[in-house]
Amino acid sequence: MKSTLSWPVRILWFILWFFWQQTITSAKVVRDALLPHASIEPGFVRFATRCRTELEVTVLSSLITLTPGTLTLGAHRPDDGPEWEIVVHGMYFPEPDDLTESLRDMETHMLRAIRREVTDR
Repeated sequence: MKSTLSWPVRILWFILWFFWQQTITSAKVVRDALLPHASIEPGFVRFATRCRTELEVTVLSSLITLTPGTLTLGAHRPDDGPEWEIVVHGMYFPEPDDLTESLRDMETHMLRAIRREVTDR
């Protein structure tokens, strides 16, 4: 379990990480907009999150939508369960597993940053 004392550092690290991700994906989208042979391979996925609160799922959904090439289409809690599921469209993910892996990475970074006490879950 991580200390609440490290919380501001984790938030700062997440902001830096997210801006780097924005830079990489923005460059890819601009490149494909300018080149005649774009490498766009869209895909959809239902992503079962580890988010426990409406705030967490809202932040994650917003971060996904802010990332160039991805869009959150909806979020719901199946059968009033403890976790949320979101539907995401990605421009560069022909394989659903690739998109799911990318979303899981973003979710892990986000949850580490916004939860004061972080557990392995």
